[in-house]
Amino acid sequence: MPTNYIVKSGDCLSSIADAFGFYDYKTIYDHPDNAALKQQRPDPNVLVAGDQVVIPDKTPGALKRDAGSAYTFKVKSRGAKVRVKLKAKYELAYRLEVGDSVFEGTTDGSSPIEHPIPRGARDGKLLAWPSSMDKGARTDDNADVWPLAIGGLDPHDELSGVQGRLRNMALYGGPMDGQMNDATVAALRAYQTQKKLQVTGELDDATKGALRADHD
Repeated sequence: MPTNYIVKSGDCLSSIADAFGFYDYKTIYDHPDNAALKQQRPDPNVLVAGDQVVIPDKTPGALKRDAGSAYTFKVKSRGAKVRVKLKAKYELAYRLEVGDSVFEGTTDGSSPIEHPIPRGARDGKLLAWPSSMDKGARTDDNADVWPLAIGGLDPHDELSGVQGRLRNMALYGGPMDGQMNDATVAALRAYQTQKKLQVTGELDDATKGALRADHD
C-alpha cells in the first residue's frame, strides 16, 4: 500500500526518493496521487515542512536471460546537484565540501558553482579565497565560509522562503519563521532599493518575481 510521508525541514524529492529506495525522484513526483503536490510545488527541490508526499508501491522489474552466463546490469539513477552563486568583485578560488565529496575551482560570480552531490545530502560548506592567494596559504581560518543547508530553502511564495532568500543576500538576519516582522520589512525595502523596484516593504508580485529570478 502507498505510504503518506510528511515532509520535514531539509527534505526535497531527491532525498525522499533516496530514503525510500527509489532511483528516480520522478517516480514519486509524477505519481497521480501527488498531482496536487506537484501543482503546489512546481520545483521538486523546494518543499515545505508539513507537505504530504505519497510514496507509491514499488513495481518490480523482470528480465529474461539465458542461464549459465554472466551479465552486468546498470541501474540508471537521477542524481542530485548543488548550485550556489556568489556575488564577487574579483575572481575567487573555492572549495565545496558535501559529506565525503570535495570540489575545487574558481568563480568570478558570473555563473553558479554547480556540482553533483549525494542525493541524501543535508548540509555542506563552501569556502572561498582570492584566487591570487597562493594555494598553499589557503586555510579554513583565512577563508570566507558559508554553511549550506541543502534542501532548507522554502518556496519563493512562502514568507519563510522569502526570508531565506533575503538572508542568502545578507539583507536579513532574523529567523525564517514566516512572520512579517520589522526586520523582514526592512530587508524587503533594502532589496527593493537594490533592484530599483517600488520601495514599499511589502511582498508584491514584482518583488516575488525578482527574488525567484535571483535564486533560479
